Amino acid sequence: MKKINPIHLLFTVVLILVFSCDKAVDNLSLRITKVADNQAMEDPWYTFEYNTDGTLKSISDVIDVVYNSNKLPIRLTSTYFDGINYIENFTDIEWVANGFIITNENESDSHTDTYELDSSGRVIKRTSVYAPVGGDPITKILVPEWIGNDILNIDEYEETFKYINKKNPFSNLNLAIVIADELEYGEWEVEFQNKFCISEWTDGGLSAEVTYQFNKQGYPIVADIKYTSGEGTFHDYIYFEYESY
Repeated sequence: MKKINPIHLLFTVVLILVFSCDKAVDNLSLRITKVADNQAMEDPWYTFEYNTDGTLKSISDVIDVVYNSNKLPIRLTSTYFDGINYIENFTDIEWVANGFIITNENESDSHTDTYELDSSGRVIKRTSVYAPVGGDPITKILVPEWIGNDILNIDEYEETFKYINKKNPFSNLNLAIVIADELEYGEWEVEFQNKFCISEWTDGGLSAEVTYQFNKQGYPIVADIKYTSGEGTFHDYIYFEYESY
């Protein structure tokens, strides 16, 4: 029987361990913790905290997220300063068979947005009802047009989005939370999905091209947003920080 050289055996074991570790790192699931306009993450736009069960606990001004027994978010509590006092604001989320309903109410009016989702979890219809106190409710319907997974047209806003098949920075978050808190990292407010990364966006006279740097797990860590308008071209750089879970 041929003897095995101990040095060769050790080298083989090291290679296996290194390969296994790299593969484990590549397969890690990550969740967003910060979004900022600087690499040092000073004064971040958003800071995300999580409960021990992995559900989202808070986002910057959103001080609390309440869930039902199925771990679906049903209320976001946020605060804002009116110049004298800190005021709490409540956003309620109701889950229905094919989507969810987001409701905001205050002393002067209420806003109710019903989102219908397709089998891929993308918004295919939004019905908005604005009801001022003492006035008649106003209903508006928005129907986004999806072309495959690559293009989204929103004729009502004269907006077009193009996507690349890479993980969205907010992909670990529930879409209802992304929409209810109007999370963004560009001039657009809501993407109507949180699965893919935006690569292009147009809105009338303003457009953007977005290029990314990705980490080993395929999550974007830097977005270079090149805006073009009648006034010229300028860049925004957005940075993302994650943690494993």
